[in-house]
Amino acid sequence: MARRETLVVVNQLGEAVRDALAPFGSRLQIVEADRDSDTPWQYANLARAADVLLTGPSPGWKNAPVLAPPGWAAHDEGPEWVQLASAGIDGYPHWLLAGRTVTCGRGDAAVPIAEHVLAALLLHTR
Repeated sequence: MARRETLVVVNQLGEAVRDALAPFGSRLQIVEADRDSDTPWQYANLARAADVLLTGPSPGWKNAPVLAPPGWAAHDEGPEWVQLASAGIDGYPHWLLAGRTVTCGRGDAAVPIAEHVLAALLLHTR
């Protein structure tokens, strides 16, 4: 895909994220969308135009169709990068993640995850 001067970012993470992206000015076109809708993958018909999708867990993603909706198959155009505001990929459909760069945010779970891993290592060496 040719590099564009303005990236289209679909923000389903709310006002705080929008405000954090504001300093990038005209380099980003921010599209606000609702991840809590029944169909969070349908945002103003921009699936094909979006470069980045910022989203998080929701009933809509958890209950998404098994087959990819139009514009979401791995070979279709669509967001090249999906940023999840969760520590894992459970609760997201396979087609959202397939063929894309996917990153996640550990956020509040980072410390408990690290403690669990450390405890498991200590238990294993015991």
